[in-house]
Amino acid sequence: NDTYLEYLPGNFGRLANLRILELRDNYLMILPKSLSRSTELLRLDIGQNEFQQFPEVIGRFLKLKELWIDSNSFTSIPSIIRPLENLVHLEASNNMIEDLAPEIGYCSRLEDLTLSINSLTQLPDTIGQLSNLAALKLDNNRLYSIPDSIGQLKNLEELMLMCNYIDTLPSSIGLLRKLKYLNADENLLRTVPPEGSCTKLSVLSLRSNLSKIPPEIGHLTSLRVLNLVRNSLSCLPQSLLNCDNLVALWLSENQSKPLVPMHSEVDPITYEQVLTCFLFPQVPLTPIEIKSDEKPENIDAQSAPRHISFVDMKPVVKSIEKPGQLRRA
Repeated sequence: NDTYLEYLPGNFGRLANLRILELRDNYLMILPKSLSRSTELLRLDIGQNEFQQFPEVIGRFLKLKELWIDSNSFTSIPSIIRPLENLVHLEASNNMIEDLAPEIGYCSRLEDLTLSINSLTQLPDTIGQLSNLAALKLDNNRLYSIPDSIGQLKNLEELMLMCNYIDTLPSSIGLLRKLKYLNADENLLRTVPPEGSCTKLSVLSLRSNLSKIPPEIGHLTSLRVLNLVRNSLSCLPQSLLNCDNLVALWLSENQSKPLVPMHSEVDPITYEQVLTCFLFPQVPLTPIEIKSDEKPENIDAQSAPRHISFVDMKPVVKSIEKPGQLRRA
């Protein structure tokens, strides 16, 4: 790692018993074809290099379990990945990936798939074939929808969708019975599916999206943290009182405590019993006029309140288990 390499020598492939190859933080653009002889390879890290095209030789590493290709300039994950049926961890964040080949579905042992900070606009339906997947990170892409097949990910525990263009979550998301952490901040959602079957959900973050919360949220009895900051809600459903384990309900960025007093009243429009407090109704942010030369990443910083509050959340942090925290040895 970090040795200013621009290429690997052609005879590198003589290392037939090589199991771990870490080439992170160099200037590599290609891998030599002779490397295909290293059929015992279990972990390959080519992150933070200069790759633009997915090296074909990677498809020859049939025993590969970990593949790190983050922080390059890849534009796709092609069908070459099909033979990697033993792959457990794929880290491909911070590239320019626009296309994820349907052959990703053949990597059925995948447990951790990270595609954060790319240019994906859609996912293949075959994503649902990854039945062992525990963590799926799709934040900071250009996704407009999530395929219904996501409901087939029966072992999924962590789903990161923030900062996309998603306007609807599929109802099949209610089939994710093991889901513990769902973050869909900064999308175009107006509401969420009424299914309340994700009974193990511990953290739900829906910042900057909604105009309504369905009453089925009361079925999420394991919920500990609910983030509803910067929405346009006028009240919360009475059923939220069923979430006995809730220790943090965020309704405002400058909220000084994780929970605020709520009181019950009748909605004058629906005549339903609802919960409200002094933080309702939430007022959506006023759109900011953006200059043509202004970088998008600076927009949120301008619109955010210019103050900071600190809250002691230690009890919550200890109780939340986040899957997919695989680290390189």
